[in-house]
Amino acid sequence: MAAQVAAAAAGLLVNVLAARGMGPDGRGALAFYLQLAYVLSAVLLAGTDRALPAVRRNSFALRAAEGQMLRLLGPGVAVTVFVLLLGPVVAGFAGAEMGGILAAAAAAMALWGNTVLLALRAAAIAAEDTGRFLRVMVSGQAILVVGACGLLALSIESTTVWLCLYGGALLLPAAVALVLQRPDLHGNAADRRTTRRLGLRLAPTVIANMVMLRSDRLLLPVLADPAQLGLYVVVAGVTELISWPIQSFVDGRVPLWRRALDQGSLATSRVLGGAAVAAVVATVTVGHSISWLLVPVFGTQYESARPLIWPLAIASGLYAFSRFGAAITVAANRSSLATAIDVTGMLVSASAYVFLIPEHGASGAAVGSLLGYGVAAVASAGAVLRLSWPMSSHSGGASADGESFNLDPISSRKEGS
Repeated sequence: MAAQVAAAAAGLLVNVLAARGMGPDGRGALAFYLQLAYVLSAVLLAGTDRALPAVRRNSFALRAAEGQMLRLLGPGVAVTVFVLLLGPVVAGFAGAEMGGILAAAAAAMALWGNTVLLALRAAAIAAEDTGRFLRVMVSGQAILVVGACGLLALSIESTTVWLCLYGGALLLPAAVALVLQRPDLHGNAADRRTTRRLGLRLAPTVIANMVMLRSDRLLLPVLADPAQLGLYVVVAGVTELISWPIQSFVDGRVPLWRRALDQGSLATSRVLGGAAVAAVVATVTVGHSISWLLVPVFGTQYESARPLIWPLAIASGLYAFSRFGAAITVAANRSSLATAIDVTGMLVSASAYVFLIPEHGASGAAVGSLLGYGVAAVASAGAVLRLSWPMSSHSGGASADGESFNLDPISSRKEGS
């Protein structure tokens, strides 16, 4: 939670600095490349960042968990390195300009930085040892803020330079941390195979989640124009603050919820009630704040983004609520329910974007987000209630179809046995 609050505060400040330094067009181009990096990070991780905490064994130490994640990342990183090396050759034959090639290389830096950071986050949650990840996150955000201030002071508007800043701010602290305390790359091969299998089952929901979250920003410059994305992302970058801390909270609770589900003691109604209250309070607070501060902070050129505030704020609140159900279904080893939550939201939101953006631009994207996240919230509540039915009629945490909530197929030993 502390790491996510630091990221949220830095993200808000950098959002302001980039908006003022680049204008709507440049801010839109930067957002497009960053969203692409976020989506591809989900592909590289292939669900392993969600799976590792869920299959956590009692013996997991931080170095072992980090080593497992880095081993699991190996094939994906190798592929991206190959593509990056081959890309300029193919682009040269295709007649691409050097500026586009450099921007793609900078986007690759952002991709690797985000992927490594998510891997370290998953390892910290699995090991229940988060101090090292907190230091990496805070250091990276400090570099990002200082660098953004420098770029603004120097009036640098290049998208490539801003992308390099993002990638470097994420990669440098992680690299230093991994050098100072090297992870254990040997690990347990059986654990790694279990994580990979569950990760592949969770990959559809993780990728669907990223598409649901990011397709609006990928489609806006294509179906409308980059300036519309620049207006949209300024508001969305603030309203995302509603869901970020909640996402971190639920991810950190996965190991605890897993144990509670094993024992049949998880109070799902209390969890959903708390989720609803947290989402409403955060939505009202952030919505009113951005309404008051939009023009004074970002400038008069973003006045036309005002109608986007409440649709995006409510959409983000609904998305935050849906994360509780998604995390509980992952903890319960019900990957099909987890997938259903995000795939339904993705299908609704993506369809709405394609239909609404060409005519309504950023406003159409905001309405599409509201519809998609609303469906995901309803599906999330339904999934949690579906899990509660077998819990109330079967002992020992078994599901209606006989599936145990114990996610570790290698060992079902109790703590300390």
